[in-house]
Amino acid sequence: AIYNDKFFNCILLKYGYAVTCHKSQGGEWSSVFVFWDKGNNSSFDFYNAEQTRNGKTNPEFYRWAYTAITRASNTLFSINPPYFSSFSSMKFIEIDVQEAFDQLTGKATTLTEVDIQEVLPELEKFGLSEAPIPIQDHFIHRWHALRKHYIDIDDWQRVGYEIRYIFKREGESAAFKYWVNGKNKFKENHQKLPAQTNSNEFYDFINDVLEESPKLNINRAASESILTQIEFDLELEEEKPFLKTLFSKIQESLGETEEIIDLKHLEYRERYTIGGQGQECIIDFEYNKNGFFGRVLPIKNNCDNPEILGPLKTMVESLKIS
Repeated sequence: AIYNDKFFNCILLKYGYAVTCHKSQGGEWSSVFVFWDKGNNSSFDFYNAEQTRNGKTNPEFYRWAYTAITRASNTLFSINPPYFSSFSSMKFIEIDVQEAFDQLTGKATTLTEVDIQEVLPELEKFGLSEAPIPIQDHFIHRWHALRKHYIDIDDWQRVGYEIRYIFKREGESAAFKYWVNGKNKFKENHQKLPAQTNSNEFYDFINDVLEESPKLNINRAASESILTQIEFDLELEEEKPFLKTLFSKIQESLGETEEIIDLKHLEYRERYTIGGQGQECIIDFEYNKNGFFGRVLPIKNNCDNPEILGPLKTMVESLKIS
């Protein structure tokens, strides 16, 4: 009977099925296979093609990824998962390359430094010496860019969530209106105020100057926008853990004779001062709002020590592939 039973000792199979990540939310399985096609176009071969960062650096992707990998209670199989870190796109830009780029584009690669004491009389003139840092910075950027063209800030007003400027040069005047939210964050757009603008050409000229002006680093002796410390503070580490990782990696890469002398947390960049054997080197590490690092910029006239630069360049390359 066993010999003649065609179903004896057969392979027992169960139907398999696939489900999208969104539909799987709330469910859990012992073993899960995740196909990492999120963020790729329909022609992407996720069995063989190499993943890129395109479409994978936004909050939506990370929400999708979190949901996908937490469906497995025992074993997770990832089919061609993307790999990149905060440091994957780091680029060490030599000083001579920076100078060549500046000459080619007419724009400065590094930040322009402005001391708060230099502009303090102007801030006091318009009652901004105690204003929130974003309001001060917005004013200082315009003051610094336009004074080179002998253009003065004739008036500044805040009306609710509006910031109004009147710029003058001899008999010409132009008025701009900007908008801020409750946290004093400025919107990108602005508007002309025709009643206080007597020259459209003057308005357009100012607009062009402001759009092409380089970013500023405003040095303050002590302020909430710049924190100077060698030991990393816990609050910043929790908010931006990738900065602490960079700090640790730099410490590990330095030799016995080099050390971190100073560290400033600036707007979208970390400014390190590395010292050793009586010499110093200042380097900026730029990053974007999503926590991904980009350019690494030794500061001209403040970083010409090859014994310090060498290990840092090696560290940057190792971070990109680690």
